[in-house]
Amino acid sequence: MRLAIYITLLLVACYIAYRIAQRMASDKDPDEKPGCIMVGYVTLVYLCMCALSFTFLSLTLSGLYGNVVHHRYEATVIDVRTYESEDSDGNTTTMYAPTVQFTTDQGDVITRELNISSGEPYQNGEIHPVSYNQETNDLDSRSIASVVLMLAGLLMSLFLLGYVIIGIAYAFYIPIGINGMEYTAFIFVYILMPLGMIGMNAGLIYYVVQRLTTGYKSDQPIWVLIVVIFFIIVLTLSKISIIKIMLSKNKK
Repeated sequence: MRLAIYITLLLVACYIAYRIAQRMASDKDPDEKPGCIMVGYVTLVYLCMCALSFTFLSLTLSGLYGNVVHHRYEATVIDVRTYESEDSDGNTTTMYAPTVQFTTDQGDVITRELNISSGEPYQNGEIHPVSYNQETNDLDSRSIASVVLMLAGLLMSLFLLGYVIIGIAYAFYIPIGINGMEYTAFIFVYILMPLGMIGMNAGLIYYVVQRLTTGYKSDQPIWVLIVVIFFIIVLTLSKISIIKIMLSKNKK
């Protein structure tokens, strides 16, 4: 049954992609028909958009649902596994994956390695919030970082879903008042850029607070702290300017 649904959705997406290619050719010349290369290229791009948007949407919604519905437990880190992660340039970074233990409401002791890892080492005995589904035996991290990551994935999936909807409207001549370029500009200017600046500013402020209150990375020279404070001021002023521009009548 599930396979039949996937095949049906694939065929529908291919048909929509063909309609998009057909309209693109018609916009250039009403008598022109889309070629095989155009149809293949548009189909590939549209299928990628559909696959990424629906996959991310399913994963993030299920993860957020699990964090809300499944039981929350305070797990204790009992072991930390280290491994080397290599990037595309060949640089390696030591990563740490914690193994936690907790007791369910039914009295069962669960010992599992979390599906997360960090460049900062975990300490044995520290408490880590988790969500656990007794029926499926699924265990997920419930830290603030994991929730923020899922929300970012949800935002990205909705962003890609917008292209899927615009493609449907374009293929079937449905007037929605926005095209792909305008949508991209709107997402970048009003969502991605402000959120990126807020996230960067929050990270820099967190560094300063940790440095001044706990001695975090106190071995770094003082000029690093001064540079970070300078960028905090610049980003804060930039955000104020962007808010004024967004709220002004002349949005161009």
